[in-house]
Amino acid sequence: MESLETPRDSDIILTKNHFIFYVFGYEHPPDRIIAYLKYIPKALQEQFQLAWIPFEWSLGDIKLVRPKELYSPRNFKEIQRVFEKSFPEYLFRDPISGKMLFVVPTQKVEKIFTPEVQWQELREKDEPIPLETEAIEIIELLAQGSGVSLSDFGIHGSISTGMSTKESDVDVAIYGGANYLKVKKAVFELFKENKIEYFSETQSDEYRMNKCKYKGRKFVFNAIRKREEINTYYGQFRFSPLRLIHFHTDVVESRERMFRPAIYNIEEYFPADTESILMETHWPTQVVAMIGDFRDITRKGDEVEVQGMLEKVEDTKSRESYYRVVIGSGSGDEFIWPV
Repeated sequence: MESLETPRDSDIILTKNHFIFYVFGYEHPPDRIIAYLKYIPKALQEQFQLAWIPFEWSLGDIKLVRPKELYSPRNFKEIQRVFEKSFPEYLFRDPISGKMLFVVPTQKVEKIFTPEVQWQELREKDEPIPLETEAIEIIELLAQGSGVSLSDFGIHGSISTGMSTKESDVDVAIYGGANYLKVKKAVFELFKENKIEYFSETQSDEYRMNKCKYKGRKFVFNAIRKREEINTYYGQFRFSPLRLIHFHTDVVESRERMFRPAIYNIEEYFPADTESILMETHWPTQVVAMIGDFRDITRKGDEVEVQGMLEKVEDTKSRESYYRVVIGSGSGDEFIWPV
C-alpha cells in the first residue's frame, strides 16, 4: 500500500486500538510512522489525567474525545505516561535524534485517510451533506481562481474521516509548493473582490493569511509536498541538540516555508542576550519550524527574531556537519517572527 509505505504530512491514521494520529513530516523509521496523537477512544478516557473538550466525536461506532491541550509539556508527559504503561509500542527512542517520539507501528494501522484520496471520494459522492457540498464549492472556487488542477487539491480534517459536525471547518490541502503560492495569490484576489474574507485566531494567522470564510464557512488551506518534492530520507542526518538560543537574523531563502517542517535558510547571527553568544563556527544556517503555526510565517529578505534549540546536524555518510535552530523542540517558548 503506497500510503503505508510513504506516508506524508497530514495523512490521518486510525489505529487498531482506535487512536487517531496525524502523520508528521515525511521521514519515518522502518516499520513506523512518526505522528502525533489527536483523538483518544472515549473508552480509555479515564486512564488519562487531562482536561477534555466537552464534546464527543463519532467514527462509525467508535466514540472519541480530545484533550483541551495536546502539546503542553504537562500534557505530553501525561500522555507519554499512559502509553508507557499500556501502549508502549507507540513510543520510539529515535537513534538519529535521541528523542522519544510518538509513532504508529505499521502493523497497528487500521486505516489511513489521505487528503487526495478523500477529496476524490468526496467529488464522486452521490449525496454529499451540506458541509461537504460547501467544501466542494470552496475548492472549485480556489482551483478556478488559481489555475491549479483539482487533482492537486485534497481534503483533510474531520470531513475526510467522516467525523464532521455542522460547525466544522473545511480543511483544504494543496499538493506542491508552487501550487500553494498560486492559491494564496488567488485567495487575495478573491478577498479584493469581496468573495471571501480573512479571519485570524492567533498572531501567526495574521502573517500566514491562510484562514478565511466563504459564505460564513471557515476554511483553512495548507501545503503538502508532492512526492517529487520529498528530497530527504530517514537516517540521512543525525541531530544533536545543544542549547536554547535567542537571536536576530536575515532570511535568505524560503522556498520550503509552506511545508511542515518549514525550512528557512538564514545568514548572519546577532545574539539577543549574552547566553546566546556563539562562536562563528556554530552560527546556524537554517531555522526549521516543526510547529504548523510557524510555517509560511516569513520570507526571503525579512529580518526575523528567533528563539529555539540549536542543533548540530551531521550527514551520516559524508560526516559533514552544520548547525540549525529548531522551533518546536519542546524546550520552552520557541518562535520565529518577522521584525
